[in-house]
Amino acid sequence: MLQIISRAADYETASADNWKFYNALGGTAGWEIPALVSGGQAYRAEVVEAIAIPQYIGMDGKNPEFSINFIFRMEKA
Repeated sequence: MLQIISRAADYETASADNWKFYNALGGTAGWEIPALVSGGQAYRAEVVEAIAIPQYIGMDGKNPEFSINFIFRMEKA
């Protein structure tokens, strides 16, 4: 699972930033994640799904925050 949190000086920008990730990653498939170490295992993202649309999660003190979570369905490459 991958969680992306965005924050900005205003609500609209924080929301728009999180929606960019939703549109870029959600529903993608078939891309490879290379091995992180020499001789390590590479993986293929068969499906990347957003659990839900971006959600407002509150203020970090002074800035609005949005969050989105993705599930990666992986297999060895």
